[in-house]
Order: sequence, then structure tokens, then C-alpha cells
Amino acid sequence: MPVSALPKLADRLALFALRRMGFRRRFVDTSVGPMHVIVGKGGGRLPKMLLLHGFSSAGVHYLPLIRRLQPVVGGLICPDLAGHGFSSTPQEGLHADNLRASLFETLDAVIDEPVVVLGNSMGGLAAIHYAKERPEKVRGLILLSPGGAMMEHHEIEELGRTFEVSSHDEALEFVDRLLANKSPIRSLIALGIRASFHKPALQQLIHSIEQDDLLTPEDLAELQMPAILMWGKHDRILPHSSFAFFREHLPDHIKLVEPDGFGHSPFLDDPDRLFHMVLGFLADIESHTAGDWRDWEPLTA
Repeated sequence: MPVSALPKLADRLALFALRRMGFRRRFVDTSVGPMHVIVGKGGGRLPKMLLLHGFSSAGVHYLPLIRRLQPVVGGLICPDLAGHGFSSTPQEGLHADNLRASLFETLDAVIDEPVVVLGNSMGGLAAIHYAKERPEKVRGLILLSPGGAMMEHHEIEELGRTFEVSSHDEALEFVDRLLANKSPIRSLIALGIRASFHKPALQQLIHSIEQDDLLTPEDLAELQMPAILMWGKHDRILPHSSFAFFREHLPDHIKLVEPDGFGHSPFLDDPDRLFHMVLGFLADIESHTAGDWRDWEPLTA
């Protein structure tokens, strides 16, 4: 087997593990092609959750977190964004508008009750947009180093260069920036990153970003549901100005925490610790009314 096939095999093995756990896969027809979604029932009474992945990732990559969440939540929904995972790539190419349109069409088809949405990086940006446009479907938000903060042109260009990986050594360097600590499987992650970053559709997406695609303070002001934003102290992917944007413009009721030991994707760094933080958030959504949500204090340990 060629080394380049290992990341795809890893994704299929993760999908197999999820199916053994009772999850099923579904393809939703959208205006840009079929979108892949993993759905499954949970064994608990806490709110159903929707997990949105980041750039070049896929729903199956949440497997370590899903294993912990399934026994305590009412269900889980894990879509693959267009051009990612097992979803199709639009024939006209991938850009912010059709990425968002296909996700909205997919979620409108599969969400049958309000959910708590967890989104990482680009998935965090998608979560914010969906919460803005479909507030009746979003019971709460958990944002993990969300993308989409306002940036200057030079910052957008620099971010695009971050995702240009031409060798295995550069991919390893990216992995070390992505995670808070060096992972024992960093070489496997690097193989997946290099394979994904070389996809023309993903390069088209990252280099098509313009300032009009980014969030404004007014966008954040529309978020009225309970929410928490976690920005890992070891995040070395997004510019510091992105964190500053959210810190300045988040509504007062949205809690912002900076966990030590978390990088850009904490579900890879420490899924057990992230699970317990998410669990505290879900439990408090169940026990608080909208009127006293502002008094909530997040679990940070």
C-alpha cells in the first residue's frame, strides 16, 4: 500500500468504528452535490450535538470526542463540509458561498430539534453563521479557536501561506504548530495534512478568502444563545489578532476561556479534558434559564 493511501485508510477505519458504535452514514443531496453526514443516537439526556470540523479535516476526526459524548447526549450529527471527507466537491470549485450553502442545506435536512453546535476553526465560523441564520435550531454554541475574524489583507495572505505544505518536513512543522504538544502519531497526521492540503479545491478555497467573507462585530452581536469560546493558549495557527477580535466583540453573555495545554484543535490535544469542559457546558444549559445564563461560570480545569 502506498504511504499516501494511509490517511484515507485511517478515515475509513474511523468510519468503521463509528458504525460499530451504532452510527450510520447519510448522503444529503444539495445544490452543489451530495454531502456526507454521520448521525447517531446517544445514550443520555443532555442536548443533541452537532460537530463541525475545520479546514482539511472531516467528521470522523472527532472520533475520540464522540466516544466520550455518545453515552451522555441525546444524539450526534457530524457532517463533512463540501470538498472534505466523504462529501463531494462542487464542479465549479470551492469557495465560501457554496461551502456555506451546501452546509445549510444539509443541516436543514438533518436537524429535527435544537442542537448544541461545536465548531473548530473553519467549523467555528460555520457554526457562527448557522447560529445567526437559524437561531431556532441552535440551543448553544461551543467555539474552539473559530476562524473568520476580521483581518487585514496581509494577514489573509499570510494565513493562506500557512496552508502551503510541499514536503513531509513542512507538514510535520504544521502539525507541531497545530497541537499543544508533540503527538506520537504526528507523522500520520502530517501525511493526512499533506494529502489534504494538496487538493486543488482546498487550495482554491483558502486562497479565495476575501475580507467580505469574514465576520463583523455586528455578526457576533446577533448571537443570543448560550455560548462559550475556547482559545487554546498554544494556538499557533491563527494570528493573535483573531483572538483579539473575538475578545473585543463577543457579546457579554458569551464566555471566553484560554485553556492551558490546548492548541488549535483541542479534541486532538486532550479529548478527555475537552469532554469534561463540554459536559459542564451542556449540564448548565439544562439547568439554567435564559434569564440567568449571564451568571454562569465555565469549568476551566
